[in-house]
Amino acid sequence: MSKYGSLRDGATEDGHCRVFLKATLREHDRSMDHPFMQSIYDKRVTDKALVHYLFGLKRSFEALEELASREQLPTADSRLHRRAALRADLAALGATL
Repeated sequence: MSKYGSLRDGATEDGHCRVFLKATLREHDRSMDHPFMQSIYDKRVTDKALVHYLFGLKRSFEALEELASREQLPTADSRLHRRAALRADLAALGATL
C-alpha cells in the first residue's frame, strides 16, 4: 500500500488533487524517502535548506504563472498562484530576493 494510504483508497469523489495524487502515487512515495523530505518530516530541516527549496519553488511557479498568463490558458486559476506567497516566505526567512 502507498505511504499516502487512505488518500488513494475509498474516495467517493475525485477532485483534481486526488486524481493527480492517484496518477503520481509512485513518485510521491519515492519523494517521501528523499533525505530533504525526511528532514522536514523529522522537523530538523535547516533554514538554509528551506531557503534553497523555496527559491526552487519560486522559480518554478514564476515560470508556470508567466506561461499561464502569456498563453491565456483556460485552466489558469489565479487562486493557484504561489509566487507572492513564496516571496513572502523567503523574505520572512531573511532571504535576498
